[in-house]
Amino acid sequence: MSRSQQEVINGTEEEILRLTYEGESKGSKKTQNDLSESMNIGKSQVSRKLETLEEKNLVDREVEGCSKKLSLTEQGCRILLSISSSTPSKYNKPLSIHKFALKFPIENIDEVEEKRGESWRQQILANKEAEVNYNQRNDSYSVKESNYTCWINRKNVIIFIEDIEGRDPILLKEKAIERALEVSKKVEIEFKIELSKQYSGIRAKVSNEHVAIIGDPFSKLVHETDYEGCNIKIQDEKGRIRLWTDDSKGRNDLEAGTQFKKHGFAEEDIETLLRFYRWLLNNGNFANTLLDS
Repeated sequence: MSRSQQEVINGTEEEILRLTYEGESKGSKKTQNDLSESMNIGKSQVSRKLETLEEKNLVDREVEGCSKKLSLTEQGCRILLSISSSTPSKYNKPLSIHKFALKFPIENIDEVEEKRGESWRQQILANKEAEVNYNQRNDSYSVKESNYTCWINRKNVIIFIEDIEGRDPILLKEKAIERALEVSKKVEIEFKIELSKQYSGIRAKVSNEHVAIIGDPFSKLVHETDYEGCNIKIQDEKGRIRLWTDDSKGRNDLEAGTQFKKHGFAEEDIETLLRFYRWLLNNGNFANTLLDS
């Protein structure tokens, strides 16, 4: 994004883009009233800002029921991603998303097997130059490419995205989804199949996801102890592991992982932790009082 493009987005407009994106990512699009309440500003001011953002082709307002729901345009997503990656912060450690898997149902599997037989996967993979492995237990083939791995079973395609780094955990996940969608298009062409693209609904699902804070100070403190191989795992009230320290890559990560159908998403846990770190930095005197007491 050019310097002139950045300058046309002020603080209020950026906050509207962020709130709009957060609503979409959680499956609950925001309205003008929602923005007014969240930002604690008048509805008329929000309305004027939305008109400006619409003129810049950054947001759309669509009538759903009795209200207008907000969504980001493709240009709005690009602007928000660019702002997030360049905005300085008192605590803005690099993040990494990995072991990210998106599961795509094969929509036309009956047609594929009727025309090409049950060995349609083997027919395509026979001439594949990439590393291919077969898992008999799951009746699935894995195809390892340079920056992703694709698992293909009889009914689904699961795409594993390798490490992606960024600064915002929620937008980092969006990048991983975008990359998985790009890969899904290649798979459709190569295997001559049709995959569901409704990843935000009930069809395609995020089945795995790890997000790590790289160079986390707490993780560094743990790994600098005299206990070799020392790690800490943090559980919630139901005994599910939500956060853990990891130095397997030699960079002192503090990591969160999504457990499919068990609890919320890893990026939300990391975002909560980042807010806590920022609060500590902004309230140093209070934190020091607690430590001294």
